[in-house]
Amino acid sequence: MFVFDSAGRYSVRLTNPDRTPDRGNYVAMFGTYVVVDDRCVFILTPRGAADPQLLGTEILRHVAFEGELAVFKTPITQVDGIDVTTCITWRRLTSR
Repeated sequence: MFVFDSAGRYSVRLTNPDRTPDRGNYVAMFGTYVVVDDRCVFILTPRGAADPQLLGTEILRHVAFEGELAVFKTPITQVDGIDVTTCITWRRLTSR
């Protein structure tokens, strides 16, 4: 679950039951975010996190909107000489 508010704060909790314990299966953090419209990115700045190495970092995500979906992509990195990126697709929920 990802929550963004209009004051620039966010909270995220992610879990993947298919991951093995040695690779971790839980991500949780909260902090502030900034949207850079002309670059189609947002930047998360964690203020608290389950992984303390995230504190003091800026996390960049590219975003594209497709109808009610938002597709977030990580910057391309190399793993064992192969370019990789992670994509997460979210559907916006509104309160009733």
